[in-house]
Amino acid sequence: MLENEEKLFLLKSLEKYLKMALSDLESAIKSYSKPEKVEKPSVKPDEVPPNTGTDEKLLNEKEAAIVLSCSCAWLRQGRMRGDGPKFVKLGRNVRYRMSDLNLWIENNLRTNTLIRRQIKGSQ
Repeated sequence: MLENEEKLFLLKSLEKYLKMALSDLESAIKSYSKPEKVEKPSVKPDEVPPNTGTDEKLLNEKEAAIVLSCSCAWLRQGRMRGDGPKFVKLGRNVRYRMSDLNLWIENNLRTNTLIRRQIKGSQ
């Protein structure tokens, strides 16, 4: 059986080790839990141009996100999946026509949640 002095020494050593481990853990958490950068649209909803007919202005991703009330990330995922609105690719730039956004909205109207999206190639 351990003597009281040995027990006290072991407890103090354990306490010191736990404080060091806790300190290391706290510094690791601080360095890895940086908040994600939130992308804020630079255009206000009032500034989004209306559909101007044949001489349509092309909307950038942020403007299209405002029109559709979604995030830019959702639009990017929709482009990758192929289920988002039609878009125009000008070099590296992605643009949307207001008419394509309106058409996409019309094509996605639903009367209930039971309607399922048809898979391409099936009837």
